[in-house]
Amino acid sequence: MLDWFFRSGGRKRVIDWLGLDARFDSGLAAAWEAAKDRYDAFSSFFARFRLTGWKRGLNELVSEGLTLAVGGLAALYTLAIPALTEFDESRITTGRYAITFVDRNGT
Repeated sequence: MLDWFFRSGGRKRVIDWLGLDARFDSGLAAAWEAAKDRYDAFSSFFARFRLTGWKRGLNELVSEGLTLAVGGLAALYTLAIPALTEFDESRITTGRYAITFVDRNGT
């Protein structure tokens, strides 16, 4: 029996939706398994670096100090931006200073 699918290679032009779905599903499953494996490897690597006692306290103090220092520098830079943009560089190049240096003859 001949139908319109078998004429002139028409069956080859039909999309295999079931095959595409299977490839998509297997790809997602493989990606999920790979992500779980990477997370387990990451967790087991950092499980070796557990701190207890005074070392943990020192680590917490240093970490908090660095965090506050970076936050303080960011706040200072943010507050200093208006002063930096208002700075007139022509005063440096033209010689109009707030202080005048003179020698004993007034020159």
